[in-house]
Amino acid sequence: MVDEAKPFGALLITRPELERSADVFAIEFTDMQRHHRVLFGSDPVASLQIPMQLHRAQLEYELREKLILLRQRLLLSASDERRTWI
Repeated sequence: MVDEAKPFGALLITRPELERSADVFAIEFTDMQRHHRVLFGSDPVASLQIPMQLHRAQLEYELREKLILLRQRLLLSASDERRTWI
């Protein structure tokens, strides 16, 4: 089932690129392993080795980035009473 909140698109990537990217996209590739569907050919994601020692670093990066973006939006909205909840 495709999440309606996220845009869906096919991932076009070579097997070597997939393997080299597993440490950088650990969260995304783990999610793909759990929820993907192969439409044609072999399944390159099923046997992909995903190093999880960097998982915490990616998660922390994502959360800190969201916090920074939230603060930026709050500052941009501060002068508009309709857009603030304070």
